[in-house]
Amino acid sequence: VAVCAGLGVFVLAATAPGWFGFEGGSWEQSAVAAAALLGTLSIANSPAVLVALMSEQGGDGPMAQTALAATVLKDLVLVTLFAIVFAWAGPVLGGEGGHGGAVTGTLIREIGGSVLFGAVAGVLMALYLHRSGANLAAFVVMSGFGISLLCDALGLEPLLAGLTAGLLMRNLWAQEAEPLFEAIEHLSLPVYCVFFAVAGAKLELERLPEVGVAAGILVAARGAFTYAGVRLGTKIGSLDEGSRRRLWTAFMPQAGVVLALASIVNDSLAGQPMGERFF
Repeated sequence: VAVCAGLGVFVLAATAPGWFGFEGGSWEQSAVAAAALLGTLSIANSPAVLVALMSEQGGDGPMAQTALAATVLKDLVLVTLFAIVFAWAGPVLGGEGGHGGAVTGTLIREIGGSVLFGAVAGVLMALYLHRSGANLAAFVVMSGFGISLLCDALGLEPLLAGLTAGLLMRNLWAQEAEPLFEAIEHLSLPVYCVFFAVAGAKLELERLPEVGVAAGILVAARGAFTYAGVRLGTKIGSLDEGSRRRLWTAFMPQAGVVLALASIVNDSLAGQPMGERFF
């Protein structure tokens, strides 16, 4: 799915940069750099949206679990791939941050540090559950704030750290962590309300005439390539026909990590024609 969506959007954007407002002719370096960033961001999906829908509809079957595992794995691939692509594309497009090697080192440090911090947080949370396990609702809230604030102070990615902590607890201490995940589900509704409200607040409808055509092409292309990738992947993986026909819907939402990565691109390209026009 990631290969089809990312590579498909990249080839389309690099072949027809004018459709997306990119400067330069087809396959010129600046257009290729912008297309590479756009293709990378097209890989993203939103585990938060999927979890919210699963919670709302009570979905917990094989297809739902497969979709959740795939979306989480795709986000891990996305963050790593983005670090590599942005290290080259940022300087080509005139972004800040110096040489590609320096950008790569910074992003690798942030990714590695976030994963390490998340692993430590997961171990400490599992230790608390083993020793006490009391007041889980308060513990969930305080842990979330603690991870977020410490990551901000250390220059790490809280989403990646939290993802690592959750993966570690689910796979190494599943029985002890089950009450924690139940408490998280009970607290999820207000969190999702705030999440979707913030996502909606970021939509600037007055810019729709400016970017509407490019956005429409991007949505259509990404949807088509994602559908093709799911059909191919589920066939290779020998999934049932129901998953082949419906699993693609889990990879459509993008609100989540992609907003943070797009903000990084936007901040880096501030004042540059490419950044002001599209990113």
